[in-house]
Amino acid sequence: MEQQLIDLGIRLAEALAKNTASAVATKIKLIKTKEDDKERINELEEIIQELISDKNELTQIAQAYQQELSAQKISEAELNYITESFIPKLQEFIQASGNNQELMNAMSILAPLVSKETLTIFQLLGFNFKKAIGEPLTEVVQQMILTKLPPNAEMQKMQLEVQLETVKALRNNPKLITKLGNQ
Repeated sequence: MEQQLIDLGIRLAEALAKNTASAVATKIKLIKTKEDDKERINELEEIIQELISDKNELTQIAQAYQQELSAQKISEAELNYITESFIPKLQEFIQASGNNQELMNAMSILAPLVSKETLTIFQLLGFNFKKAIGEPLTEVVQQMILTKLPPNAEMQKMQLEVQLETVKALRNNPKLITKLGNQ
């Protein structure tokens, strides 16, 4: 998300620098010195089109900024849902995972923070819940899942067993080898 904001800032700076008031005034002064009315009109129309295009780009940038900011903001309904549902669900999850002490400690820190008032205050201060809570929580869940999976050597052994069974099946059925070769 931060990279998107940086890119938007760059686009904004480029758009603002492109047609500043002084740059447009200079272009208009140069156009006024030309004698051919049609050429002046065409060049003035080009300036107008550029300004309209820049306005549209600035509008798109503003909308993109708005989307980024609103993506970080939690609505009233979401605040209510989080405060009523999050901690009980998190407790169920921790119990289902075998009462992991690390998770219990994390929950004891997180539980007081999950009140409507606290969330609203933090949000008004610019706190990014997704980055501060969502991403670490995602990492904790990822680590839990990874610890439940068989080790890498075990996975390789399983893959070799599957390959061995495939070779055995092909040896027992020569027609299948011919069929596969024709495809």
